[in-house]
Amino acid sequence: MTKQPRNSEALENPFQAAGLSLGAPTTNPSKECDLCCKTTYRTLCRQDRHGNPLETAICDHCGLISHAKIPTEAELSDFYAHRYRKSYHGQAELSPRRIMRAWKKGQRVHGDLAKFLPRSTRLFEVGAGLGCTIKIFELDGFETSGIEPGRSFQNFAQEKILASVSSESLFDLPPIPQFDVILLIHVIEHFASPRRALKAIHQLLHPGGQLYVECPNVAGYFATPKRWFHYAHVHNFTPWTLTALAKECGFEVHQRWGNDESANLKYLLTRSSTPSQGIDVEELTKSGFEKTIEALKDRSFTAYHFRKSYLKERAKKLQRYLVEMTQAKRFVQSIVTMCQEVEANRVDPTPLPTPLRRAA
Repeated sequence: MTKQPRNSEALENPFQAAGLSLGAPTTNPSKECDLCCKTTYRTLCRQDRHGNPLETAICDHCGLISHAKIPTEAELSDFYAHRYRKSYHGQAELSPRRIMRAWKKGQRVHGDLAKFLPRSTRLFEVGAGLGCTIKIFELDGFETSGIEPGRSFQNFAQEKILASVSSESLFDLPPIPQFDVILLIHVIEHFASPRRALKAIHQLLHPGGQLYVECPNVAGYFATPKRWFHYAHVHNFTPWTLTALAKECGFEVHQRWGNDESANLKYLLTRSSTPSQGIDVEELTKSGFEKTIEALKDRSFTAYHFRKSYLKERAKKLQRYLVEMTQAKRFVQSIVTMCQEVEANRVDPTPLPTPLRRAA
Protein backbone atom coordinates (compact mmCIF):
# COMPACT_ATOMS: atom_id res chain seq x y z
CA MET A 1 0.00 0.00 0.00
CA THR A 2 1.32 3.46 -0.92
CA LYS A 3 2.00 5.63 2.11
CA GLN A 4 -0.11 8.80 2.06
CA PRO A 5 1.82 12.09 2.10
CA ARG A 6 1.91 13.70 5.52
CA ASN A 7 0.14 16.98 6.13
CA SER A 8 2.83 19.29 7.57
CA GLU A 9 0.34 21.61 9.26
CA ALA A 10 -1.47 18.70 10.94
CA LEU A 11 1.84 17.37 12.23
CA GLU A 12 3.08 20.72 13.43
CA ASN A 13 0.14 21.74 15.59
CA PRO A 14 0.41 18.97 18.20
CA PHE A 15 4.03 19.87 18.83
CA GLN A 16 3.30 23.55 19.11
CA ALA A 17 0.69 22.69 21.74
CA ALA A 18 3.43 20.89 23.68
CA GLY A 19 5.82 23.83 23.40
CA LEU A 20 7.92 22.20 20.66
CA SER A 21 8.28 22.76 16.93
CA LEU A 22 8.39 20.04 14.27
CA GLY A 23 10.65 20.91 11.35
CA ALA A 24 10.54 19.85 7.72
CA PRO A 25 12.10 16.50 6.70
CA THR A 26 15.85 16.73 6.17
CA THR A 27 18.06 14.00 4.78
CA ASN A 28 21.54 13.64 6.26
CA PRO A 29 23.49 10.66 4.85
CA SER A 30 26.04 10.93 7.67
CA LYS A 31 23.40 10.44 10.39
CA GLU A 32 21.89 6.98 10.29
CA CYS A 33 19.03 6.17 12.66
CA ASP A 34 20.19 3.68 15.28
CA LEU A 35 16.95 1.70 14.95
CA CYS A 36 15.85 1.65 11.30
CA CYS A 37 19.05 2.94 9.63
CA LYS A 38 17.12 5.61 7.68
CA THR A 39 18.69 9.05 7.19
CA THR A 40 15.69 11.42 7.09
CA TYR A 41 14.92 13.43 10.22
CA ARG A 42 12.83 16.33 11.48
CA THR A 43 14.02 18.79 14.09
CA LEU A 44 11.86 18.56 17.18
CA CYS A 45 13.51 20.94 19.64
CA ARG A 46 16.54 23.27 19.66
CA GLN A 47 17.13 23.65 23.41
CA ASP A 48 17.75 21.36 26.34
CA ARG A 49 15.85 21.47 29.65
CA HIS A 50 18.09 24.31 30.89
CA GLY A 51 17.64 26.49 27.80
CA ASN A 52 21.08 25.62 26.39
CA PRO A 53 21.46 24.93 22.63
CA LEU A 54 20.73 21.27 21.85
CA GLU A 55 19.08 20.11 18.65
CA THR A 56 16.86 17.07 19.09
CA ALA A 57 15.48 15.24 16.06
CA ILE A 58 12.93 12.54 15.31
CA CYS A 59 13.45 9.84 12.67
CA ASP A 60 10.93 10.38 9.86
CA HIS A 61 10.41 6.61 9.52
CA CYS A 62 10.51 4.79 12.87
CA GLY A 63 10.00 7.73 15.26
CA LEU A 64 13.17 7.23 17.33
CA ILE A 65 14.09 10.53 18.99
CA SER A 66 17.77 11.41 19.43
CA HIS A 67 20.32 14.21 19.31
CA ALA A 68 20.63 15.62 15.80
CA LYS A 69 24.39 15.31 16.26
CA ILE A 70 25.36 12.16 18.16
CA PRO A 71 28.39 12.61 20.47
CA THR A 72 31.31 10.24 20.04
CA GLU A 73 31.97 7.50 22.59
CA ALA A 74 35.08 9.41 23.73
CA GLU A 75 33.05 12.59 24.29
CA LEU A 76 30.42 10.71 26.27
CA SER A 77 33.01 8.85 28.35
CA ASP A 78 34.63 12.12 29.38
CA PHE A 79 31.24 13.70 30.12
CA TYR A 80 30.04 10.84 32.33
CA ALA A 81 33.36 10.52 34.15
CA HIS A 82 33.71 14.21 35.02
CA ARG A 83 30.63 16.37 34.35
CA TYR A 84 27.47 14.27 34.23
CA ARG A 85 26.44 14.36 37.90
CA LYS A 86 26.79 18.15 38.14
CA SER A 87 25.08 18.76 34.79
CA TYR A 88 22.19 16.34 35.21
CA HIS A 89 21.62 16.23 38.97
CA GLY A 90 22.75 19.76 39.78
CA GLN A 91 25.43 18.63 42.24
CA ALA A 92 28.78 16.94 41.87
CA GLU A 93 29.07 15.75 45.46
CA LEU A 94 27.15 12.76 46.77
CA SER A 95 24.37 13.64 49.15
CA PRO A 96 22.75 11.30 51.70
CA ARG A 97 19.40 11.91 49.97
CA ARG A 98 20.75 10.64 46.64
CA ILE A 99 22.28 7.58 48.28
CA MET A 100 19.05 6.80 50.12
CA ARG A 101 17.10 7.18 46.88
CA ALA A 102 19.49 4.83 45.06
CA TRP A 103 19.13 2.19 47.78
CA LYS A 104 15.33 2.43 47.67
CA LYS A 105 15.41 2.08 43.89
CA GLY A 106 17.58 -1.01 44.27
CA GLN A 107 15.06 -2.49 46.69
CA ARG A 108 12.28 -1.89 44.15
CA VAL A 109 14.23 -3.54 41.32
CA HIS A 110 15.13 -6.48 43.56
CA GLY A 111 11.49 -6.86 44.58
CA ASP A 112 10.40 -6.94 40.95
CA LEU A 113 13.08 -9.30 39.64
CA ALA A 114 14.20 -11.66 42.40
CA LYS A 115 11.12 -13.87 42.10
CA PHE A 116 12.09 -14.69 38.51
CA LEU A 117 15.71 -15.62 39.32
CA PRO A 118 17.36 -18.60 41.04
CA ARG A 119 19.96 -17.72 43.69
CA SER A 120 22.66 -19.25 41.47
CA THR A 121 22.17 -16.34 39.06
CA ARG A 122 25.29 -14.43 38.05
CA LEU A 123 24.09 -10.85 37.80
CA PHE A 124 25.90 -7.89 36.24
CA GLU A 125 24.93 -4.21 36.05
CA VAL A 126 26.00 -1.78 33.32
CA GLY A 127 26.02 1.72 34.79
CA ALA A 128 25.91 0.48 38.38
CA GLY A 129 25.97 3.97 39.88
CA LEU A 130 26.52 3.79 43.65
CA GLY A 131 26.39 -0.01 43.56
CA CYS A 132 23.23 -0.14 45.70
CA THR A 133 21.20 -2.39 43.42
CA ILE A 134 23.85 -5.06 42.97
CA LYS A 135 24.66 -4.90 46.69
CA ILE A 136 21.03 -5.63 47.59
CA PHE A 137 21.04 -8.63 45.24
CA GLU A 138 24.38 -9.77 46.70
CA LEU A 139 23.00 -9.60 50.25
CA ASP A 140 20.19 -11.88 49.06
CA GLY A 141 22.65 -14.52 47.86
CA PHE A 142 23.26 -13.59 44.22
CA GLU A 143 26.72 -13.32 42.68
CA THR A 144 26.95 -9.73 41.48
CA SER A 145 29.28 -7.20 39.87
CA GLY A 146 29.02 -4.07 37.78
CA ILE A 147 30.72 -1.25 35.93
CA GLU A 148 30.31 2.52 36.41
CA PRO A 149 32.18 5.44 34.75
CA GLY A 150 31.57 8.00 37.53
CA ARG A 151 34.63 8.12 39.80
CA SER A 152 32.88 9.30 42.99
CA PHE A 153 30.15 6.68 42.53
CA GLN A 154 32.74 3.93 42.05
CA ASN A 155 34.51 5.04 45.22
CA PHE A 156 31.33 4.93 47.29
CA ALA A 157 30.42 1.49 45.96
CA GLN A 158 33.88 0.04 46.56
CA GLU A 159 34.81 1.73 49.85
CA LYS A 160 31.53 2.24 51.70
CA ILE A 161 29.13 -0.57 50.81
CA LEU A 162 31.84 -2.92 49.44
CA ALA A 163 30.05 -3.60 46.15
CA SER A 164 32.01 -5.09 43.27
CA VAL A 165 32.00 -2.12 40.88
CA SER A 166 34.81 -1.25 38.46
CA SER A 167 35.45 1.34 35.75
CA GLU A 168 35.60 -0.84 32.62
CA SER A 169 33.59 0.09 29.55
CA LEU A 170 30.89 -2.24 28.25
CA PHE A 171 32.65 -2.34 24.90
CA ASP A 172 35.97 -3.41 26.43
CA LEU A 173 34.56 -6.56 28.01
CA PRO A 174 35.47 -9.89 26.39
CA PRO A 175 32.51 -10.79 24.11
CA ILE A 176 31.83 -14.20 25.63
CA PRO A 177 28.76 -15.48 27.53
CA GLN A 178 29.50 -14.96 31.23
CA PHE A 179 26.33 -13.61 32.90
CA ASP A 180 22.81 -14.89 33.51
CA VAL A 181 21.19 -11.49 34.03
CA ILE A 182 22.30 -7.98 33.08
CA LEU A 183 20.74 -4.79 34.47
CA LEU A 184 20.52 -1.64 32.34
CA ILE A 185 18.69 0.84 34.57
CA HIS A 186 18.36 4.36 33.15
CA VAL A 187 21.44 3.75 31.03
CA ILE A 188 20.34 2.76 27.51
CA GLU A 189 19.33 6.36 26.72
CA HIS A 190 22.91 7.48 27.43
CA PHE A 191 24.66 5.42 24.73
CA ALA A 192 25.81 6.92 21.45
CA SER A 193 24.49 3.70 19.90
CA PRO A 194 21.96 1.70 21.94
CA ARG A 195 22.00 -0.89 19.14
CA ARG A 196 25.73 -1.46 19.66
CA ALA A 197 25.17 -1.67 23.43
CA LEU A 198 22.38 -4.26 23.15
CA LYS A 199 24.41 -6.39 20.75
CA ALA A 200 27.36 -6.28 23.15
CA ILE A 201 25.07 -7.31 26.02
CA HIS A 202 23.65 -10.13 23.87
CA GLN A 203 27.19 -11.52 23.58
CA LEU A 204 27.76 -11.32 27.35
CA LEU A 205 24.63 -13.28 28.27
CA HIS A 206 24.38 -17.04 28.41
CA PRO A 207 21.76 -18.54 26.04
CA GLY A 208 18.38 -17.87 27.61
CA GLY A 209 19.89 -15.13 29.78
CA GLN A 210 17.87 -12.05 30.64
CA LEU A 211 18.25 -8.30 30.39
CA TYR A 212 16.31 -5.89 32.60
CA VAL A 213 16.08 -2.48 30.94
CA GLU A 214 14.50 0.63 32.39
CA CYS A 215 14.46 4.14 30.91
CA PRO A 216 12.28 7.26 30.62
CA ASN A 217 9.23 6.92 28.39
CA VAL A 218 9.05 9.96 26.11
CA ALA A 219 5.53 8.87 25.11
CA GLY A 220 4.44 8.87 28.75
CA TYR A 221 4.15 11.42 31.51
CA PHE A 222 7.70 11.45 32.81
CA ALA A 223 8.14 15.25 32.57
CA THR A 224 6.72 18.36 30.96
CA PRO A 225 7.81 18.77 27.30
CA LYS A 226 10.34 21.51 27.96
CA ARG A 227 12.16 19.20 30.39
CA TRP A 228 12.31 16.20 28.07
CA PHE A 229 15.72 16.72 26.52
CA HIS A 230 19.23 16.82 27.99
CA TYR A 231 22.71 16.24 26.59
CA ALA A 232 23.03 13.10 28.73
CA HIS A 233 19.96 11.51 27.11
CA VAL A 234 21.26 10.88 23.61
CA HIS A 235 18.22 8.78 22.66
CA ASN A 236 14.63 9.05 23.89
CA PHE A 237 12.49 5.91 23.69
CA THR A 238 8.83 5.02 23.34
CA PRO A 239 7.50 1.51 24.05
CA TRP A 240 7.53 0.66 20.33
CA THR A 241 11.01 1.99 19.54
CA LEU A 242 12.57 0.25 22.57
CA THR A 243 10.92 -3.12 21.96
CA ALA A 244 11.65 -2.95 18.22
CA LEU A 245 15.34 -2.30 18.91
CA ALA A 246 15.42 -5.10 21.49
CA LYS A 247 13.86 -7.54 19.03
CA GLU A 248 16.28 -6.52 16.31
CA CYS A 249 19.20 -7.16 18.68
CA GLY A 250 18.03 -10.65 19.66
CA PHE A 251 15.72 -10.15 22.66
CA GLU A 252 12.09 -11.01 23.35
CA VAL A 253 9.87 -9.39 25.99
CA HIS A 254 9.43 -11.71 28.99
CA GLN A 255 7.76 -9.28 31.41
CA ARG A 256 6.61 -5.69 31.32
CA TRP A 257 5.73 -3.32 34.15
CA GLY A 258 3.44 -0.34 33.52
CA ASN A 259 1.79 0.76 30.27
CA ASP A 260 2.31 3.11 27.33
CA GLU A 261 1.63 6.19 29.47
CA SER A 262 3.89 5.23 32.39
CA ALA A 263 6.71 7.65 33.18
CA ASN A 264 9.31 4.90 32.75
CA LEU A 265 9.62 1.88 30.49
CA LYS A 266 10.44 -1.32 32.42
CA TYR A 267 11.05 -4.60 30.58
CA LEU A 268 12.59 -7.94 31.42
CA LEU A 269 13.91 -9.28 28.12
CA THR A 270 15.10 -12.79 27.26
CA ARG A 271 18.09 -13.43 25.02
CA SER A 272 16.77 -15.26 21.98
CA SER A 273 18.15 -15.60 18.48
CA THR A 274 21.27 -14.12 16.95
CA PRO A 275 20.78 -10.35 16.53
CA SER A 276 18.92 -9.39 13.33
CA GLN A 277 18.49 -13.01 12.22
CA GLY A 278 15.24 -13.21 10.26
CA ILE A 279 14.08 -9.77 11.43
CA ASP A 280 12.34 -7.52 8.91
CA VAL A 281 13.35 -4.10 10.24
CA GLU A 282 11.17 -2.25 7.74
CA GLU A 283 8.09 -4.16 8.89
CA LEU A 284 9.09 -3.94 12.56
CA THR A 285 9.35 -0.14 12.52
CA LYS A 286 6.63 0.88 10.06
CA SER A 287 4.28 3.63 11.25
CA GLY A 288 6.64 4.37 14.14
CA PHE A 289 6.80 8.06 13.26
CA GLU A 290 3.02 8.39 13.20
CA LYS A 291 2.66 6.50 16.51
CA THR A 292 5.17 8.79 18.19
CA ILE A 293 3.42 11.89 16.83
CA GLU A 294 0.10 10.58 18.13
CA ALA A 295 1.58 9.84 21.55
CA LEU A 296 3.27 13.21 21.93
CA LYS A 297 0.52 15.46 20.64
CA ASP A 298 -1.30 15.68 23.99
CA ARG A 299 1.80 15.90 26.19
CA SER A 300 1.51 19.62 26.82
CA PHE A 301 2.31 21.44 30.06
CA THR A 302 -1.42 21.60 30.78
CA ALA A 303 -2.05 17.92 30.01
CA TYR A 304 0.84 16.89 32.28
CA HIS A 305 -0.39 18.88 35.28
CA PHE A 306 -4.12 18.26 34.89
CA ARG A 307 -4.12 14.48 34.44
CA LYS A 308 -5.91 12.48 37.13
CA SER A 309 -2.82 10.95 38.72
CA TYR A 310 -0.76 14.15 38.94
CA LEU A 311 -1.80 15.29 42.43
CA LYS A 312 -1.36 11.80 43.86
CA GLU A 313 2.11 11.48 42.31
CA ARG A 314 3.07 14.93 43.54
CA ALA A 315 1.94 14.17 47.07
CA LYS A 316 3.98 10.95 47.13
CA LYS A 317 7.04 12.80 45.83
CA LEU A 318 6.74 15.52 48.46
CA GLN A 319 6.35 12.86 51.15
CA ARG A 320 9.48 11.13 49.84
CA TYR A 321 11.41 14.41 49.93
CA LEU A 322 10.36 15.00 53.54
CA VAL A 323 11.47 11.50 54.57
CA GLU A 324 14.81 11.97 52.76
CA MET A 325 15.46 15.34 54.38
CA THR A 326 14.80 14.04 57.89
CA GLN A 327 16.14 10.48 57.70
CA ALA A 328 18.73 10.25 54.92
CA LYS A 329 21.88 10.71 57.03
CA ARG A 330 20.93 8.02 59.55
CA PHE A 331 19.69 5.75 56.76
CA VAL A 332 22.99 5.94 54.90
CA GLN A 333 25.00 5.36 58.07
CA SER A 334 22.92 2.27 58.78
CA ILE A 335 23.37 0.67 55.35
CA VAL A 336 27.11 1.42 55.30
CA THR A 337 27.50 -0.14 58.75
CA MET A 338 25.41 -3.15 57.77
CA CYS A 339 27.40 -3.80 54.57
CA GLN A 340 30.72 -3.54 56.36
CA GLU A 341 29.59 -5.80 59.21
CA VAL A 342 28.35 -8.42 56.75
CA GLU A 343 31.72 -8.41 55.02
CA ALA A 344 33.61 -8.56 58.33
CA ASN A 345 31.56 -11.57 59.44
CA ARG A 346 31.78 -13.51 56.21
CA VAL A 347 32.46 -17.19 56.92
CA ASP A 348 33.75 -17.80 53.41
CA PRO A 349 37.16 -16.09 53.17
CA THR A 350 36.78 -15.80 49.40
CA PRO A 351 36.69 -12.09 48.43
CA LEU A 352 33.69 -10.58 46.68
CA PRO A 353 33.49 -11.60 43.00
CA THR A 354 35.58 -9.61 40.58
CA PRO A 355 33.46 -7.74 38.07
CA LEU A 356 34.73 -9.46 34.98
CA ARG A 357 36.26 -12.62 33.66
CA ARG A 358 38.96 -11.68 31.24
CA ALA A 359 39.27 -13.78 28.12
CA ALA A 360 42.34 -15.98 28.18
